[in-house]
Amino acid sequence: MTENFEKSLRDKISQLPRNTVPDRDLWPGIEMAILPKKRTLLPRLAVAASLILAVTTAYWVVDVRSRYPNNDQLIAQLSESHRQQIHALEVAFKNTDSLTDNWQQQIGDLDRAADAIKKALRQDPDNTALLKMLTRVYQQQIDLLERVHTPVNPVI
Repeated sequence: MTENFEKSLRDKISQLPRNTVPDRDLWPGIEMAILPKKRTLLPRLAVAASLILAVTTAYWVVDVRSRYPNNDQLIAQLSESHRQQIHALEVAFKNTDSLTDNWQQQIGDLDRAADAIKKALRQDPDNTALLKMLTRVYQQQIDLLERVHTPVNPVI
């Protein structure tokens, strides 16, 4: 039985054409997949700037917390600092394509979460866990902006 199968397989293989020409030139696509991608400096600078801003904000929260006994002032300062970070990232990634289409909806969801935390902070101004949650939500927005605008390098 295996001899018949092997003979049949050899017959079928011998009937195949020796040369096959693809419908289009495949080499440009292969070359693009093999060659390393050109990396621009802009995404790296944006990531570095956001990290510096994040560290500065974290330091600022600790420092400002001791200087501002009024929690409303602290929240306002923290929100303004975050707004500036987001604006800097939006400017840096202005001409960069995003990897997903729904990232703005996700930013909006995080905005609503930040608003809920701010409301809770007005009710419980000494709650440091809520303050940490607010800074974490702000950091998630920054991380999201960086992830959706940073090109992915394929693994070769």
